Amino acid sequence: MRPIEKRDVPSATKLLRNYLKGFQLAPELDQDEFEYLFLTREGVIYTYVSARPSLHHISCLLKIMRLKSCPFFNTLDFSMAIM
Repeated sequence: MRPIEKRDVPSATKLLRNYLKGFQLAPELDQDEFEYLFLTREGVIYTYVSARPSLHHISCLLKIMRLKSCPFFNTLDFSMAIM
């Protein structure tokens, strides 16, 4: 596994589209939408791929989102990161 790169977008988009075909209701993402939702944004989104270097074929896609959260009605300055 390695961090996703911009050059991985076409192959990773195709992999995701093929996976989503198995559902009756699923989004149809183009490459621009995929980039926005999946390319790594430091501190927010981390995406990793498994690829064959020789063929540049993506076989696995993993996305991790880091969300900040704080309890409602909290009088203290408290927040936590959720991964």
